Amino acid sequence: MEDTELMVLGIVTGILTTTIILLAKSFFYQVVVPWYLSVTYKGVDLAGKWVAQKEGHTFTLEIKQYAHKIQGVLIISQDEKDKLANASHYINGEVWEGYLSLHSNTVDKRRLSYGNLLLKIESGQLLKGIYTARRFAKLEAIGIQPSEVSFERNL
Repeated sequence: MEDTELMVLGIVTGILTTTIILLAKSFFYQVVVPWYLSVTYKGVDLAGKWVAQKEGHTFTLEIKQYAHKIQGVLIISQDEKDKLANASHYINGEVWEGYLSLHSNTVDKRRLSYGNLLLKIESGQLLKGIYTARRFAKLEAIGIQPSEVSFERNL
């Protein structure tokens, strides 16, 4: 083989090796580690659907749990004169020492809303705490407002 062919072969081999290593790393962190954590995790299981009612609003948490890490969706529904208004948020957070801490961001990036939930795990069926979010009235921001909420597991 000529020097040029050897150089091209070395470059191609290096690119293939790098690709295989990156794919293996991705598989390890996205499949193997979550599986291992779910098998060895001995804490409370919060996965599933949770519902809270507060001042004409319905809060629905759909939780996916990976050991102490939490992901999912928070849907806030409001009934305004027979017209249902929804706001969907991505949530992520963690369970730590009997508390669930979540951060939420809107799914629709045209709606600028975000919030935080700090919930005490009262039992396997009840989460009580505070939801704090940036609130709006019509098109004007009206500040940060906390609300006490109690989520019950929806079986």
